[in-house]
Amino acid sequence: MSILVRQAILVSLTGVGLVGLSLVLSRRGLLSFRYGVGWLAVGLALIVGGLGLGWVDSISKSLGVTPTTLVLVGVAGGLLAICVQLSISLSGSREHIRDLTETVALLDARVQSLEMHEP
Repeated sequence: MSILVRQAILVSLTGVGLVGLSLVLSRRGLLSFRYGVGWLAVGLALIVGGLGLGWVDSISKSLGVTPTTLVLVGVAGGLLAICVQLSISLSGSREHIRDLTETVALLDARVQSLEMHEP
């Protein structure tokens, strides 16, 4: 078995595992829909890359890189997109938490003020 075939099998099996994992986690509610779709896309890209390593090989030769490098660059792009989305979500969550904390502090101060003025 050639190295190219072994790489294709390994890349495809990794993609199948990632697709399966993202489906299981999404189904159990442990992974939000948008992240599930992102991980599913990365897994499918691995499967397609593994199955189509012939055309990946021809593209990589024209670019002067190995097929594995080309597939990894594609996967890295998908992972980068997921990381950017995660960063955006976390930034929004921090602002929301800060606003809620300020609101609770203001409400607490108002309640204490009203309790002091009761007869």
